[in-house]
Amino acid sequence: MGTFLDINKDRKYDFYVGGIISIIGIGLWLYTFLMTNGSLIEVPKEVSTYWILFNSYYMPFTMIDFLLGIQHIPLLSLLNIFMPSLFMGFGLRYKRVRIEKK
Repeated sequence: MGTFLDINKDRKYDFYVGGIISIIGIGLWLYTFLMTNGSLIEVPKEVSTYWILFNSYYMPFTMIDFLLGIQHIPLLSLLNIFMPSLFMGFGLRYKRVRIEKK
């Protein structure tokens, strides 16, 4: 995704950069959620192995949740899907502002 982080492109595409990451994440989340027939609030231990693929795809957020002691909640994982694209979009905006000031 780093090749798309170019400030020479139009401003309206800043937040679309991470769109592919979010689309893949939503697909993995839906696949896992449908395989587990689970709820959005808690993951029973017997179906937690289905979440391994999703957790490996979102390893930074999985490690942050583990280190902070946050329980794995599917609804929270769904919200985490959009974090990389938001971070990249705000990063591109910040880079544009910093370069325009110079």
